[in-house]
Amino acid sequence: MPSLILEPDRLALKPEPIPAKKNPWYLNPYLHVGLTVLLSAIAQILFKVGSDQTPGGSLLGFASLKSGVIWLGIGCMIGSLLVWLQALRSLPLIIAFNLAAATQVVVPLGCWLFLGEEVSVLRWIGVFVVTVGVIIIAKPLAKLEERL
Repeated sequence: MPSLILEPDRLALKPEPIPAKKNPWYLNPYLHVGLTVLLSAIAQILFKVGSDQTPGGSLLGFASLKSGVIWLGIGCMIGSLLVWLQALRSLPLIIAFNLAAATQVVVPLGCWLFLGEEVSVLRWIGVFVVTVGVIIIAKPLAKLEERL
């Protein structure tokens, strides 16, 4: 009597692997964190420019609210908040918050480039340390995302 050999590889139906759906580029949470950093830095620079245009002596800076530059900064902060909330939908807070530390790099750089403010050597060293820290945090995340 012939024996029936069951080979699981031949009898099993193997479904075609479903390719992972990639989100469109504009839904990338790392892009959102980057936009948050950029918008926040722009807002800080606009606040500085607007407050410099305002005469002193005003209690709590309410006179600054007459400046269009201040309102542009407020718009950037609101945009930053909205993009940040979108980033938090996809990233753990600990990761997003650590990556957002890049603001500590972008603001001094922007002040130096656009406002002509002097940045001391010690502050540049601090900016470098923060940059290295953000890279250390971001590198394993990029590898993790490649595996997902």
